[in-house]
Amino acid sequence: MKHLIIALFMSMSFVCQAQLPNGSVAPDFTVTDIDGVQHNLNTYMAQGKTVFLDFFNALCSGCWNYHHYESMDKIYGTYGHEGTGELVVLYLDGVSYDNLASITGYSEFTYGDWVGDSRYPIVLDGQGVRGVYQVPSYPHFVKICPNGNGQGVLENLNLSNDPNNYLAYMNSCSAPSTINNHGQLFDSEITLCQTNTGSPEFKFRNLGDDAVTSAVVNLYEDGVEVAEFNYSGSINKWDDEVFVFNNVNLNFQSNYTAKVTSINGVAAHNEGIVTSDLSVLDASIVALDEVIVQVTTGYDGSQAFWDLKDASGSLLSSGGPFNDFPFGTTPSFQDQPDVIVPLTANTCYEFTMRATDEFPWTGQNQMAIEDTTVRRYILKNPDQSILHKAKKYPVFVGSETVYFRTYENASVDKIIINENDFTLYPNPSQDLVTLTSSVEGCFEYNITDLSGRIVKSDALVCTKESKAIDFNTSDWKSGYYNVNIYVEGELQIVKKLMKL
Repeated sequence: MKHLIIALFMSMSFVCQAQLPNGSVAPDFTVTDIDGVQHNLNTYMAQGKTVFLDFFNALCSGCWNYHHYESMDKIYGTYGHEGTGELVVLYLDGVSYDNLASITGYSEFTYGDWVGDSRYPIVLDGQGVRGVYQVPSYPHFVKICPNGNGQGVLENLNLSNDPNNYLAYMNSCSAPSTINNHGQLFDSEITLCQTNTGSPEFKFRNLGDDAVTSAVVNLYEDGVEVAEFNYSGSINKWDDEVFVFNNVNLNFQSNYTAKVTSINGVAAHNEGIVTSDLSVLDASIVALDEVIVQVTTGYDGSQAFWDLKDASGSLLSSGGPFNDFPFGTTPSFQDQPDVIVPLTANTCYEFTMRATDEFPWTGQNQMAIEDTTVRRYILKNPDQSILHKAKKYPVFVGSETVYFRTYENASVDKIIINENDFTLYPNPSQDLVTLTSSVEGCFEYNITDLSGRIVKSDALVCTKESKAIDFNTSDWKSGYYNVNIYVEGELQIVKKLMKL
């Protein structure tokens, strides 16, 4: 249980000194975030901004829970640099052994990807600011108000799952400005199976003070409008709504974006965050005539569930909740009985593995974190070849849905690949790049910058013939990138890509 001991120590992470008392002058500091941007406290104080310091580490379970409440993300979306600009939030990882891999989910010592859904700056601070501010444990939250003399006055506060509590913290410094017609549209993806028609869904969040009673959203294919959605209703501040484009013809080779062109009859306050990308994926995982579901649970088996549906949405089979067992029991996991589900040839299926909490799953023999929530799932064919398993990195939390289809006499044995099986062109590139594969079988790929940060999320590709995969680099910074190609979760090939 070495990992468990580390996780508990880091979640509590007590030090032998008291935190700085409330009302103290906040010590000045300068830090650089993971995007290379510098932040100086007293500069923000001189500008009259309120500053929140949110201390965390990648193995802190309490920090992970607060992170997924999204309350800090909501308050920052309204009053941070994309809103009124009156609030600065610095997300400070305060342990020296965390790195970019651990905060992006590419490590055994993490609860997942802390970066992908964070809109505020993240700092790998080691113990710098944490030491100066004498942070006693994680998570820890400090509010700093300007004192009018270019410095700040600090207050140690509790983290909250309600953004209104953070608004009250801001009000105790100075009341922020009113902002209306302000929202965010989130990126989305849709998986199609044996059809080119789908109904893409986009999550919209109201970040403004006024309720959103109407909105117009347009969907574009390679820059040309192909659909429009008109919303009518009421979305209150910090609430979410799902916008659905029904029955749209989609092309796997095209690039899609959606944009909110009006909120309450006028242009959005910040048009940059109401434009989002749509990824159109092909359900190309190939299954045989039945699927074997293998699930392993930890002490909290009652939190885990799965279900398998056909293309019509009919439930074919399901599992969970499973039994809990006492913490400290050896071994710390339970292999649940295999479930065999018959499949029909030339049919599409949807498998969902989910949990009611926010702890990770894996497809490996060991859990990413050997914690009280050891979880694993693998889908296999009758010949024991692996149909799908949760990726080792990045770990995923909450739920995951996998789409697959059946063919007669299909096989998904592990493939052997080499450098010559993949080409990138044009390379160097300014905008559209094509990754061409000549392999027959399944592989995964993602694209990272040289710091390891993901710029294009993982995608699973299964094919019986050559396949061309297009992606747009026009919004990327100039420099070198790695196209990482995996087979069954293991990195096999890295192709270099240069963005001009």
